[in-house]
Amino acid sequence: SALRFLKEVSDACKTHGIRMSACGEATGSTLSALCFVALGFTTLSMSAGSIGPVKQMIRSFDLQAFRPDFLAALDAPKQDFRNQVLALAADHGIELSDG
Repeated sequence: SALRFLKEVSDACKTHGIRMSACGEATGSTLSALCFVALGFTTLSMSAGSIGPVKQMIRSFDLQAFRPDFLAALDAPKQDFRNQVLALAADHGIELSDG
């Protein structure tokens, strides 16, 4: 999947000390932004209207607690990965405005 590919890129960037950034429509969704952040992206660029909800979402959770669960789900996805991420977000008390 695309997310597994991005994880491979993230791992390579981490190995070489390169920071990752993402921009565009996908970063403006709180659910997608959650995935980007969990994958190790350190900079997200989005339209002005998306900044507030994404910022609120990022401040609503402990990334260090969420990331291992997210990566475990990514390594062994069930039929609907989106629903897995939504369930993980709920388990971690993450506020998604567009789930």
